[in-house]
Amino acid sequence: MTRFLALLTVLCTLPVSTFAQEPSWLLTTGPAFSQNWLGSEDRRRGGYFSLQYAKREPRFAYWGNEGEMAIEGYFLYSRGGGHRGWPVTRTFEYGVLVIGRYWNGEKGGTRTYYEGGWGLDYSNRIPWDLDQRLNSAPMLGVGIAIPFEGREVQVGFRWLHVSNGGTNGNNEGHNYLLATVGLRF
Repeated sequence: MTRFLALLTVLCTLPVSTFAQEPSWLLTTGPAFSQNWLGSEDRRRGGYFSLQYAKREPRFAYWGNEGEMAIEGYFLYSRGGGHRGWPVTRTFEYGVLVIGRYWNGEKGGTRTYYEGGWGLDYSNRIPWDLDQRLNSAPMLGVGIAIPFEGREVQVGFRWLHVSNGGTNGNNEGHNYLLATVGLRF
């Protein structure tokens, strides 16, 4: 938990000029499920918590859709294992993602989004499908944003692939499916 707080401190101290236009924060949480697909063999269950700093990014806009850039720090807890002689393990993963998000609809109303990003993930232990602690973390997601009492609630679905990118061992990775609920402020 100390490392997660250190990561959030770093994110909070980034220069304001990095995020110049209409910045906002997004706090999200939700369940995490690692499935047996795309090479994964270790089914894991847990939870996901994140804090994100986002800004409108005109260079990301296309076909009239608004673009947004975000930096996210996350904590992912999971439990799994218990097969092929491996013990059941609990892992704590800390990560940073850089995200591009694209909006459909007008700000202030209900609108949908899709997002993609990449980052780094550090695990406190090495479970069955990961052969090192520091791993790559590409992400894809979709969701909907709903206005709520002057704020915005985001409900989404993400795929987070945690893998070493073939740099060490068998590289099966974890394929987390995340259902997220967040509050933008």
